[in-house]
Amino acid sequence: MAFTEWAGVCAQLARHTESKAGRLAAQAMTPSCEAAEVRALQDTTREAQALLARDACCEMRSLSDLVDLYARASEQGRPLSARELVGVAQTIRLGDRAAEAFASSPRLSALVAREAEVVSVQTELADLIEASVGPYGQVLDTASELLGRLRSEIASQRVSLDAELSQLCQNGSLMLALVQHRPVEREGTPCLLVKQGELGRVPGPIVDRQPEGFYVHPDALAGSYNVLRDLLIAAEEEALRISDALSARAMGLRVDLERLAAGLIAADLHQAMARYGQDAEGVLVEASEDASLLLRGALHPILARQGECVPLDLELGSDSRLLMISGPNGGGKTAAMKTLGLTALLTQCGCPVPVQSGRLPVYRAFACVAEARSSVGAGVSTFQAHARDLAAALEGARPGALVLLDEIGVGTDPGEAAALAQAFLELLLERELRILATTHLGPLKRFAQEEPRCQNAAVSLDGEGRPTFALLLGQSGRSYALEVVRQAGLPDSLIQRAAELHRGEG
Repeated sequence: MAFTEWAGVCAQLARHTESKAGRLAAQAMTPSCEAAEVRALQDTTREAQALLARDACCEMRSLSDLVDLYARASEQGRPLSARELVGVAQTIRLGDRAAEAFASSPRLSALVAREAEVVSVQTELADLIEASVGPYGQVLDTASELLGRLRSEIASQRVSLDAELSQLCQNGSLMLALVQHRPVEREGTPCLLVKQGELGRVPGPIVDRQPEGFYVHPDALAGSYNVLRDLLIAAEEEALRISDALSARAMGLRVDLERLAAGLIAADLHQAMARYGQDAEGVLVEASEDASLLLRGALHPILARQGECVPLDLELGSDSRLLMISGPNGGGKTAAMKTLGLTALLTQCGCPVPVQSGRLPVYRAFACVAEARSSVGAGVSTFQAHARDLAAALEGARPGALVLLDEIGVGTDPGEAAALAQAFLELLLERELRILATTHLGPLKRFAQEEPRCQNAAVSLDGEGRPTFALLLGQSGRSYALEVVRQAGLPDSLIQRAAELHRGEG
């Protein structure tokens, strides 16, 4: 549904989420096509709206997407890292806070519900992780007695090595070779900074090279460096052992933890929907039992934020399956179509929409055919591309789907285009689809006027030739092509000649 600017609306919603996982879920949001599920989603959002009204939403910033986290670790054949374990613990704690915050909200509470035994096991894991790993993913000295002792010895060895280096710096034969007459830290170990061209005076492994000189572990202290290196390796191995052991426990709880994370992501999304609705002054549109449609004061979600939107009023009975909108370019035909499409998509995600009131059927699928683009390199003309889009829409359509057709039949002879478009629309009507189409073609306006399952609507210009953007049901609209090109600055003589030719054709 790229034609409707669905991605832009999802991005608007994503800005109201609190976690990265929630943001990604909003950006990838897809509508439900089952009426019962749509109503359940709306009920969950209503609970979030009630929490928002009491300023009692659950804060979700510490939420990690454990489904993605576990998947990446499994794909790479590795245990969870210490930093990832912090995310596991934070998500478990968030589950506890969410259960408390949602206690009076049955549907939100169900998203984070866990059996008492599961809560106990997860809490124990969170306790172990927090006792062993710091908030930035560093394994703590207190994680084990051995790690604490090793790190204490490392600190002592650093002090000893620093003292030995300081003594070397006072050696008269070395002083001229040094940039600084004191030890310097490089890559976690004390070194000597040796001038360019003076390495012969201070032999030893080079740790790093910079414009100011070489960072060297002098051979004179090789034994002390080996002691330090051995301690560092032992400490790293112990920290890795602790992290791997915690990872094994977390992996054992993967199914329940993924379920908890998924529920928290859904809760973050519903709370975001409540905030979005508040920001957009939106309401939850009723999911109707039949195919009838009623919108009062509906706004295009993106244009409304830009302050450039005329409210849309639209009412169609359950017997009206096709609405044909005609009128001038720039008059609001496509905007009206997108407004209905976005309103339906948001509604079927359980999200409030910027509308005063409304009722929509739950569409079984969505399809659209918009302006097609030619591809010279691929040898595809504009009309060929349009025909392929029509075929794709036809293949994916099923009874109860909403199909949006913007300027159906463009790119070829108008007479043939109108015939093709009418045949296509008749086929869609036979398949019991709901269709919103725009056109400039007279035969299609007449078809919509005569076909009992269809209804015309028009957008128009005011007395000064400016678009009103209002949708007028029961009318077909003029294209006002000559008025539009006059405003665009084409010569009056050209426009007068075009008017003469048009009257001649009539």
